[in-house]
This record gives sequence, C-alpha cells and structure tokens, in this order.
Amino acid sequence: MRLAVLGLMGICLLTMPVQSVQAIKLSLGQYRVVADERSYWYTPISAHVANGSYKAKLTLPFVKPDAGPSGIGNGVLKLTYQDQWSDLYLDFHLKRKLANANSRVTLPVNDTSLSMEVSGFLWGGVGFIELGYWWRKRTQFNRVDSFHYSVGGVMSLRKLGFDKGWIAGLVVDHKPTSLGNLDRVASGLLQRKINGRHKLTASVGKGISRHSPDWISGLLWQVKY
Repeated sequence: MRLAVLGLMGICLLTMPVQSVQAIKLSLGQYRVVADERSYWYTPISAHVANGSYKAKLTLPFVKPDAGPSGIGNGVLKLTYQDQWSDLYLDFHLKRKLANANSRVTLPVNDTSLSMEVSGFLWGGVGFIELGYWWRKRTQFNRVDSFHYSVGGVMSLRKLGFDKGWIAGLVVDHKPTSLGNLDRVASGLLQRKINGRHKLTASVGKGISRHSPDWISGLLWQVKY
C-alpha cells in the first residue's frame, strides 16, 4: 500500500509540465537542540516545488553534535496533495526518509509516513491539526510503528500595531526520532515577511516529555522564485 501510494504520487509529480510550476522555494535553517545527554546544531537545507494542488519538498540536514563526529542526517522527501472541503483546507502528506545518514552521527533509516492536515481560519488567524502514522524500518533498536501529530496556529500582529509582514504562532508536535523515542515539543514562532520573495522565521521550543530535548531554538530563511 505504501509503495503504491508513493509510486502514484511520484508519477503525478514527475509528469507535471515544467512550464506550469507555480513556485520554487529554497530554505536554510540553523537550529540549536539542547538535551541532557546530547546537544547539537541542526542545519537543514530544503528545496520546495509547488504546482497547483501538488507539492514536493526535499530536505537534507547537517548535524553537528557538541561531542563526537558530525555529518549528514537522514534526508526526507515529502509529497503533498492539497484539496478543500467547505471552509477547510485538506493536505495529504507522504514522507519518506532516505536512509542516507552518516551512521556515526545517527541511524540511517528509510521510514515512511502518511498524514492528513486540516486547516482553516480561526479567531482572526489560521489553525491547523495534522495526524499521521510512521511505519518504521526494523533495526537492532526498539523502533515500533507509531502515530504522530502536530497542532497549532498562526495570526497576524497587525492588531498590535505591527505591519502585515509580522506573524506569530504556536505549535505543539509529537513525533518519533530516528532511534525510536517520541518527542513532544511546544514551540513559539515569529515570522517576518521581508518582501515578496524573502521570509525569516525565528522559533523557540520547550520539550514536554521525558525523551524530548530540553530546548530547541532556531532561525529559518526562505526565498521564493
């Protein structure tokens, strides 16, 4: 079933005419993850292509621990189909880890996730909830299949006297790590739209479960072509 869905969405994306691509985005992030056992810097580079109801995103991360070797983490390919039902927006996501990680840095895995995201206008902003499931590759670690979720919202700060380029938000997510633990992190974010092409997003998150990191903070720059 997973391979069939992956193949179908891949064919749809590959058969898109190049001239009809509506948006291409590149992003670069720099995050600091603070944990009792292992703190590290996390630097993801992403390419994002959108065409009508279809999106594709490829992310390659670089991991630099405070102690030990640094290198490439597992890349992630994310395919999305967007739809609308009444006043709600529906996104169906397929994620695939590429098992390309440096084994001295983290565990290379080719896990697969399917999820559905529902979003809509709420209290002057936009709220969303995403629910999905990870199928985990069997390894020597106790990595079991598991649900994951994310819930949150964003809103403009114009009512507080800022211009329309300022947006603030809050997100709570629950996701499995490469080694099989479950992270729960609550994050606040502040985004500044510099112009029609460039955005900057700063975020600070606090772990809220036993296996979660203590803190995550970072800055993401995105440019649209």
